Amino acid sequence: MRLVDSIRRSGRNLRHAKLRTILTMAAISIGAFALMLTLAAGKGAQLFVDRLVSSNFNPKTIYVYRDTSTKDNPFAASDDQPQEYNGTTSTTATASPTGVTAQQYLHQDDLDKIAKIAKVDHVSPTLQLTVDYVTAPGAKKFQTQVVSDDAGAQYESLAGTIPAKLQDSQVILPETYLGALGFSSPQSAIGKSLTIQFSKGVNGDIPAQQFTIVAVAKKPNGLLGGAKDVVLAQHAMSEIYKQQRSEADPVYLTALIYAKDGNDDTLMSIKDTLSDQNYKALSAKDVAQSITMVVHIVQYFVAGFGVIALFVSIFGVVNTQLISVLERTREIGLMKALGMSGAGILRLFTFEAAWIGFGGASIGIFLAFLASIFANPMITDKLNLGGNLLIFKAGDVLRLIISLMIIAALAGLLPAWKAARLNPIEALRTE
Repeated sequence: MRLVDSIRRSGRNLRHAKLRTILTMAAISIGAFALMLTLAAGKGAQLFVDRLVSSNFNPKTIYVYRDTSTKDNPFAASDDQPQEYNGTTSTTATASPTGVTAQQYLHQDDLDKIAKIAKVDHVSPTLQLTVDYVTAPGAKKFQTQVVSDDAGAQYESLAGTIPAKLQDSQVILPETYLGALGFSSPQSAIGKSLTIQFSKGVNGDIPAQQFTIVAVAKKPNGLLGGAKDVVLAQHAMSEIYKQQRSEADPVYLTALIYAKDGNDDTLMSIKDTLSDQNYKALSAKDVAQSITMVVHIVQYFVAGFGVIALFVSIFGVVNTQLISVLERTREIGLMKALGMSGAGILRLFTFEAAWIGFGGASIGIFLAFLASIFANPMITDKLNLGGNLLIFKAGDVLRLIISLMIIAALAGLLPAWKAARLNPIEALRTE
């Protein structure tokens, strides 16, 4: 019997026991459903991680610090909505954060040393300032945090132009502060004055600082991109930082390295040099890998249920095919008596098992796709992922179908081998 004829006949043979075949396919479909959702979620999660990192990190930057127990998030942000200043939030800046030893700081000579590393463009220390409030003419006072324009974050402008480098008198205002400070639209804030009162330093009060709003940055979409804090020039923040602390030689917990380019080889070269000099480093790619690792662990856990379901369904395929062999013993004997070889019988029953695998995989994938239609909008709305979590790729679908067909075919080898070895005369005598 030709190969094409074997495939066609094996498909027709399954119709003789429709209920049994459908139930076996249903068992396989459970595993296929779980595995397809796992693959789809993995694709969606990977795209989300890529968007998250690209929105929040400059790909040319490397985060450098002394010890893993002391690293802070340079992109730490305030609450989504500004809180009104109550007049009692002012604190005196201390000389250094508590619980940190002198060996864990970065000093200016460290920054100078790092800046001399090959392929490093420049180094900016991460500055943490304490602020009493921010206000605008005619507006109430609100609590805030400030971040540097040299902190490696990237923003999308709603109005105005975000310059490559802010001047000391310029500021980027987050979208979330527009209504609180009395601005009717992003464009109406451009060119207006913004007053920031920094908390008093060790040597006394610091005069309120006046800035001009040059751009309004879009608020974050969930965890993706955007600005939550007021953005100032690095140099302006550095001057306030020195006033709020008592050290003659200011110290920093972390710093940000800007490489000359974002090539993997360049970043790896810089990180290797930092490691040789007893510094620790973290690039945007490292952050993505860390998040992806967590995603993969969850994937493996969910996929485990699918594998268990498939393992159970293997016995269903074996059982279905064994029963089919017993029911069709006379038919098998007749086919062999008419000249069909044992290899042909083996191939016929193996193809039947493969058809069962194909049917089960197709049902499971269809149900997974159907579930994604309802689940994606809900997940996107709840988590603000900036896109769908469940993403189906044709390659993944095809590989899963082929894999389950092969698994089912292998499970059907034992019944097929049993059928191929039947003696035609004894088979024809079977009642």
